[in-house]
Amino acid sequence: MGEEKIADKSEILEYLTNVMRDAGVDERTRMKASEQLGKYLGLNVKKTEREERLTVKIIDDIGEE
Repeated sequence: MGEEKIADKSEILEYLTNVMRDAGVDERTRMKASEQLGKYLGLNVKKTEREERLTVKIIDDIGEE
């Protein structure tokens, strides 16, 4: 019915790429397009997660001589 009015994923990615590469577009708009592409590609993820698990060992040696 109205499917032709809705952009698909490849059309959106192509549009953002074109905006990002177009030297005639202002820098702020180009940066926003590159940020959106980065989000889609997972490049803007904060690297706070650690893959290894740390083990905490508590040693109660207070009062021992």
